[in-house]
Amino acid sequence: MATQSPGSFESDVLARSVGHTSIRIPQTQPASAADRIDQIGTVVAFPKNSQLYGEGDTSTYLYKIVSGFGRSFRTTTEGGRQIVCFYVPGDLFGFEVGDSHTLSAEVMTDSKVRMIRRNSLVSAAAQDEDVAHQLWLCVNREIRRTQEHILQFGRPARARVASLLLEMARRIPAVEVEVLSISRQDIADYLGLRIETVSRAVSRFVKLGAITLSGNRKITIRNPSVLAQLIS
Repeated sequence: MATQSPGSFESDVLARSVGHTSIRIPQTQPASAADRIDQIGTVVAFPKNSQLYGEGDTSTYLYKIVSGFGRSFRTTTEGGRQIVCFYVPGDLFGFEVGDSHTLSAEVMTDSKVRMIRRNSLVSAAAQDEDVAHQLWLCVNREIRRTQEHILQFGRPARARVASLLLEMARRIPAVEVEVLSISRQDIADYLGLRIETVSRAVSRFVKLGAITLSGNRKITIRNPSVLAQLIS
């Protein structure tokens, strides 16, 4: 009678007989590259409007939103604010070419953020091509969002606002109705518009039935197709 080798036994699905019942225990799947990245970092809770890092600070960590929302921005010479990107759960950010941050970043709501030491992640990527590929995908998404952001400035104001709302709804983990915790000032600072212009656009979207507004600066998207028509 042939004997099954230990290696073959471990790689197969285990089957144990208990009386006349067979219990099958599936083989444990290896952790994904995203999971391995998460294992490197530590989750830290930040209250609303807390700063993650400031412009010019040493770039020691990368950051991943676990829950809540974040934004990166630069303060202009006139004292204004230009928002460069919004971050939603799952986004990894804080990438820099040099050793210091070129932007500031903060959370927009009470949030949990995974802080990952940059040196540790670089070392993990050097030893694991799947982790390296995952990092490449994250950087690629950042570049693509930056390109799309630049292209927004060639659109009419109403189309800019509609496009941003749809983009955020696509990026947020799926729910029955998409609720965005984003203020009109945030939208204005991201799209390079006056807050009055954003308010008029938002009021128009409400009248069209595309969105509804609630307290604590929440926007609920009710009819994405209406917003899509405004863009086209």
